[in-house]
Amino acid sequence: MGREKETETLRECLAELQRGRGQIVTLIGEAGVGKSRLIAELKQTALAPPEEGLPPLWLEGRCLELSCECQLLALHRYVSRSSSAFRRKTTT
Repeated sequence: MGREKETETLRECLAELQRGRGQIVTLIGEAGVGKSRLIAELKQTALAPPEEGLPPLWLEGRCLELSCECQLLALHRYVSRSSSAFRRKTTT
């Protein structure tokens, strides 16, 4: 599909994650260029049962509007909600 460079970059990010170095990936492109397929393939590899330990935590979000500066908005919302839930659990 001509996505060798992108696939290799994502696999490098996954390798870093497996070494214990957290990763955030932002994938941007026109509709129909294969972003969803690229991520689906990486996700399948990432969440395969590891030889040791647990699979990584996979968080995935989508930004519907490219004109806004909100590439990390989905992550921000997840972290905000999670931290609020954690604070509620630890204070009760």
